[in-house]
Amino acid sequence: IVYTEHEVDEANGAISLNGEPFLVSNQKNDDTTTITNKNNETVTIKAKKEWTHTPLNKKVAINVDILNNSAVVATLELKQDNNFELETTLPKYNEDGSEAVYTAHEQNEANNNVNINGNPYSVTYTTNANETTITNKNEEKLNINV
Repeated sequence: IVYTEHEVDEANGAISLNGEPFLVSNQKNDDTTTITNKNNETVTIKAKKEWTHTPLNKKVAINVDILNNSAVVATLELKQDNNFELETTLPKYNEDGSEAVYTAHEQNEANNNVNINGNPYSVTYTTNANETTITNKNEEKLNINV
């Protein structure tokens, strides 16, 4: 006689428990079977770029890293063609089961400042739920000879 074990209501390696999606894996070792459910829920993370005191010709494409615990998990290119906003779908939970905490960070920004094509900008971040707005304020100074 050959016995097999499986999760009740599992279909194609997936199951819904209390309305949440889970991936199901079975691992058989000698006479022991381990059934593991991994939450497969996702979240949508959105990054948006705003420019202040910046002429249109200086609003150039920038890259925004999406981080989870300081590790880059996605990079979004925000540019005029996508109205300087994009989103990505990522796992809601880390491998250890803890809820992922995502942050957005403009590449090359340090201490809330960035230099783009020789022009200095101050950078501020505003986060509301899973959406981060990154605002670059042109800090370029004009030299006026008197």
